[in-house]
Amino acid sequence: MTWFLLSVLTAVFASARDFQSKRFLLRVDPLTVSWALSLYSVPVLGAALAYTDIPAFDSSFFLLVAGAGSVLTVGWILYIRALSVSDMSLSIPMISFSPLFLLVLAPMLFGEFPSPIGVIGVLLVVAGSYVLGVTRASSSLFGPFRALLREPGPRIMLAAALAFSIAAVFEKAGISRSSPILFAFSENAFAALLMIPILYLKHRSGFVETYANRKALLPIGLCVAMMFLCQANALKIGPVAYVVAIKRFSVLFSVLAGGIFLGEQQLVARLAGSAVMVCGILCIAWA
Repeated sequence: MTWFLLSVLTAVFASARDFQSKRFLLRVDPLTVSWALSLYSVPVLGAALAYTDIPAFDSSFFLLVAGAGSVLTVGWILYIRALSVSDMSLSIPMISFSPLFLLVLAPMLFGEFPSPIGVIGVLLVVAGSYVLGVTRASSSLFGPFRALLREPGPRIMLAAALAFSIAAVFEKAGISRSSPILFAFSENAFAALLMIPILYLKHRSGFVETYANRKALLPIGLCVAMMFLCQANALKIGPVAYVVAIKRFSVLFSVLAGGIFLGEQQLVARLAGSAVMVCGILCIAWA
């Protein structure tokens, strides 16, 4: 059951990444935190890469790294922006929509079509989002959806979920042509480099902030690196569907952390909505 423990650790590190990012947004600019997610993960991933065999790869590997790294950069910026403007327990569950986007992308790109249980999973994810919006809704049928999407955080996080879904397409192709750790290192290194001109144009003081707050930002990058490492090793020895499904339990952990440690309100409703969404993810994963 080593793969199961590694999968649980993947979810824990993903949730810790969410919590640390939200906490440090109180004193660090969102773009700086976005850069730290990749920048401070690279040394740890590089050290792990030094202890693994580097497989042979062709020129398409570099194109896939560029594609994944570019979309990952957009995803990180949107993800941190969402956390900066709304409660973590309200924004993070929107990441659960990434499997829905993949259900659309997979048939087009890989010829993978959803099964009936996959469709049930889609409906559960939508139902979970409905529950999340109930406490903020009007009495109309679609009130919860309108109320939820009026919140900037969930709306931006939906865009981040789409970006992460596209990145997953590149990752799936890239890992098949190399190895999980090599691709994770290359993807994050590319994203870290791509953030440099963005910071220069949008927030030049971010370079100073990154160094001045290195002790605060390093744990975020460490969580990202450990998440990638645990997931990569779990995928080597365990069923892919089970590993991914267990990883998505980070949504529940993040909602709990937001309520318990950050004092965010309406925890019960958000936890209930998140639980329904996770059930949908489980159906999609085992479809």
